[in-house]
Order: sequence, then C-alpha cells, then structure tokens
Amino acid sequence: MGATMDNESGNELDELEHSREERAFTLYCQGMRIAEIAVTLAVSETTIRRWLRARLETLAQEERGERAEQLLRAIESQRSIASAAWRAYEQVRNAEEPDRHEGARYLSIALAAQREVARMQGLYYRIGREPAPAPLDVTLTRRPEDGAAPSDEAGNDASDEAHGQS
Repeated sequence: MGATMDNESGNELDELEHSREERAFTLYCQGMRIAEIAVTLAVSETTIRRWLRARLETLAQEERGERAEQLLRAIESQRSIASAAWRAYEQVRNAEEPDRHEGARYLSIALAAQREVARMQGLYYRIGREPAPAPLDVTLTRRPEDGAAPSDEAGNDASDEAHGQS
C-alpha cells in the first residue's frame, strides 16, 4: 500500500510541475520577463529558461512536422495534376484528328507541374536541416621568390599597411 501512495504523490508532483511549466509559458507569451516569472512561481530563473527552451523546441518540432506534411500533400497534388495532364495529352494525341494546340497546352501543364514537384522536393529535403554556413572569402597571395614582402607602386611595404604600421 505504501508503493501506491508513493506513485500517487509522484503523479501529483508531476502534474504540479507540468501546470507550473504551462503557467510559466503562458506568462512568457503574455510578455512577462523571465525574472518576474521566476519570482511569481517561486523557482529559479534557470528552471524557467529550461522549461521555456523545452517548450519552444517542442513547438518548433511540431511546426516542422506540419510543414513537411503540408509539403507532401502539395507534392502529391502536383503529381496528380501532371498525371491528369499527361492522360489528357495522350487522349488528344490518339484522337482521330488531333488538335496540336490543345496537346501542347496539356504538355505545358504537365511539365510545369513536374517542375513544381521537383522544386518542392528540394524544399522538402531541406526541412529540419541546419542552414548552410555563411560563405567564407579567402584571398591567397604569393610572396616573391626572394622572400621579401610584396610592395605597391608607391614603395610602401604592403605587409606594413596590412598591419597598420605605415
């Protein structure tokens, strides 16, 4: 019977902490500062930051998942458009008197839909990945073979200028 009491009190503590986390997030969303939230809930600022970070990460993961689902639905929609356009093109092509303008129109619709699928698939594969690092510009200069630093036409030593020692 003691173990049952411990489980019940543990569940109550979990629910209490969860409600405090929810309250902290609500106060944060209402514009209250972290220090004020910590005082209001009688916990440390570090705890508030940890709760908020966990909640914001959960929301971000849910958002990424929803975006991926929407994107997959859009890709499937474009694929069905392309498929329907190809079928219509085949019907026009196999007709007794094919209308070349109508066939060309169906082909352009199918190709546009396929291009859109390719574009969206590129977006899909980037979801959830970290952005690429900023490009780094590197300039290499070659020293003269005699070992001296290169100088400009005015006779100033280029390495001195680079170091601000002119």
